[in-house]
Amino acid sequence: MTQRPHIEDCPCCGPHKDYDRPYMAQDSDNFYYVECPLCELKGQTFYVEAKALEIWNKRAPTSGELHWKHNHDSQVAKTRILIERLDMPVERVQAYQHICELELRVALLEKQLGIKQ
Repeated sequence: MTQRPHIEDCPCCGPHKDYDRPYMAQDSDNFYYVECPLCELKGQTFYVEAKALEIWNKRAPTSGELHWKHNHDSQVAKTRILIERLDMPVERVQAYQHICELELRVALLEKQLGIKQ
């Protein structure tokens, strides 16, 4: 059995769960790149899969990616504050979390099926 190569976490999103980790992809011209399924960040494209993987694993985030991460972290902090509020009904928080999970699943399925919105 062939072991999958290790792919580092996305520099924008950080650690992922097993089902939404960055993955190796290949475009129609047979060029390889690593892509994050959550923020859709794509690494550089290379004709050699190992080179695309090497560059992704060694890269540092760019200023644009850091800006995106700051905005993402800000939204996460706001959501946590809303969830931790004592006057927020628990059912509403659970429903919101479930909706977020379903939206991610839909986006992943659309991507796997090649459906564009």
